[in-house]
Amino acid sequence: MRIEVSPLERRTGGWLLLLAGLAHLLAPNLTVDVVRAAYAETLDAAFIPRDGTNTRVRLVGAVLVAVAVAMRWGTDVGRSAGDCRDS
Repeated sequence: MRIEVSPLERRTGGWLLLLAGLAHLLAPNLTVDVVRAAYAETLDAAFIPRDGTNTRVRLVGAVLVAVAVAMRWGTDVGRSAGDCRDS
């Protein structure tokens, strides 16, 4: 299955993934606090972090950053270096 997105959607999605990934990497405690509040408000459930939660949050952040990079530079495959200015 292939999903086609416009260049604007690809750029916007890439930037959003990059920002989310950096938030996970640089502020895992804040990310967990946001999730805890979201669980409480939307699901009326308690989110209780366990040992290693920050490590897992940072791992998710690394994956998000990797996907953002793949989205950005993956679109340049098959083009010459001169055609990759601002896609």
